[in-house]
Amino acid sequence: VVEGSDYEQVLGYLTQTVPSFSLRGGTREILRGIIARGLGLR
Repeated sequence: VVEGSDYEQVLGYLTQTVPSFSLRGGTREILRGIIARGLGLR
């Protein structure tokens, strides 16, 4: 069972899975933007 906010859960999941489908040239920034929009921060 994972505890924490939705943001922490998503961040933990992405931290584990991003290397498996990482692309060069801004993937982290794109994912941050997607997460931020999902959380209503953008």
